Amino acid sequence: MKSALMRPILLLVVVMLMASGCVVKEKVDEFMDAKDGNLRKRVAVAPFTSGLASLDKSSAKIGAAVEADLKTHGGIVVVEFAKVEEAMAAVDPAVRDQRERVVLACRQLGVSCMVIGTLTDLSVQSQKTGIYGFRENTPFLAMELDLQLIDVSTGSVMADKALQSSQELSDIDATNLRMGQAPSKALEAQLEADLVAPAMKWTWSNISAMRWSGFVLSVDGPRLEVTIGRDTGMTVGDEVVVYTKGEKIVTGSGNVVYLLGRPAGVVRLVELGPRTSWATPMQPEEGEQAPGPFEPGQVVLTE
Repeated sequence: MKSALMRPILLLVVVMLMASGCVVKEKVDEFMDAKDGNLRKRVAVAPFTSGLASLDKSSAKIGAAVEADLKTHGGIVVVEFAKVEEAMAAVDPAVRDQRERVVLACRQLGVSCMVIGTLTDLSVQSQKTGIYGFRENTPFLAMELDLQLIDVSTGSVMADKALQSSQELSDIDATNLRMGQAPSKALEAQLEADLVAPAMKWTWSNISAMRWSGFVLSVDGPRLEVTIGRDTGMTVGDEVVVYTKGEKIVTGSGNVVYLLGRPAGVVRLVELGPRTSWATPMQPEEGEQAPGPFEPGQVVLTE
């Protein structure tokens, strides 16, 4: 029941995220590094949405195709969106901002990146070709898809892209569509199909370029529970760096962004589970600062 109630709220958040990305694009270049690309990243794909009710099925199909494609790549572990819904229901009610709630839910699952897609347009446009003064205004029907990748470690838009597919129309068909006639199902299906391949390619290439990240779940004495499991490709004895929480700022568009703090210390994995593990801090060299402080919610990187 909670999952069913949360879905409309999460879909609203998806729309808000897409809209805000056009105004503010907080891009963190240091996270676009393929150095640790051999590690498997956890990714969540939000249900693709549309501003037009008639395109709901098309957006859902494209989103499902993108998610299915990600599952075929060895460097990605797809986290089912239902688990994000469950985790969001457990986020502290004091956190009122819906976008921040989604980000915090993804952190609890060790999700590095969230994929968002929205079909934003289906309209008749004109392609002006030829020499000026002798141009032909060839009409065509265009469908546009906006894609965004949310970096969960910062809560910012890591990358975005507007993709468009089009089909040429006759003057009669263009006039009918402008007068309110619905396009044929076959035409919509073709436009939808033409968006799938580029959406898959763009999503995969950008996720593969981003840096792996994890999070501290809890602290038990000298041990830290982190979102590193066997699914990431790490093994017992591997070392990672925990960073303190930096400043939390609100951008001009009202979005919360988490800045990375200083390194709190290097920790070594001592117990590895399917999705989480326990780690202990490495002792510093003589003269170096003692590790810490450690607390839940801190970001974990490979260096």
